[in-house]
Amino acid sequence: MIRSAEFSDIPVIAELMATAFWDDDAFRRYFKGFAGVDRAVGAEERRKALAPIFARQLEVEYVPEGVVDVFEDDGEILGAASWNSPFERGGFNFGSYVRMYGAHSFRMAIRDAYSKRYHPAEPHWYLYTIVVSPDAQGRGIGSQLLGHGLQRADDSGHGVYLEATTPGSRRLYERHGFEVKAEIPTPDAWANEVGMFRPTL
Repeated sequence: MIRSAEFSDIPVIAELMATAFWDDDAFRRYFKGFAGVDRAVGAEERRKALAPIFARQLEVEYVPEGVVDVFEDDGEILGAASWNSPFERGGFNFGSYVRMYGAHSFRMAIRDAYSKRYHPAEPHWYLYTIVVSPDAQGRGIGSQLLGHGLQRADDSGHGVYLEATTPGSRRLYERHGFEVKAEIPTPDAWANEVGMFRPTL
């Protein structure tokens, strides 16, 4: 079943996120400069470095301010999707960056400001991440989580924006009605993200 995340779910969700994104170019770029991430070698070290960062994002922003859906089966969380809502508090809150990123706050605020230049001008839902446990992949859990969020967006009358970080994720989102809005240029050799938008139905 799909339900809303609770604060007690954060450690499990953060581990799922770290497992999903330890080798993702977009997150390597996003968290560049975090010593633990930069020094990490191999999957296990990168997961250990990323999980606390994702946990702070969930704790400060996504669980209390956004929407986090979890897919649970027999008491085990097998997937999660993290969203920003068009109904969240408006305005830039640097205090939240300090709580999430500490000494990295200013740099992270600049990175987010750059990414948001490619967001639609109108209010919209933003899908930050969608992850599924490696042991549960191939069961349609990611599609169920995505469909659940898209139905909520349609019910609200607002479209959805996201960045696809791999060709596979881009194809998945295209199957769900997303269209490419822009390729987001970056100053390094890692793969670019692709901004995609799905209007409300």
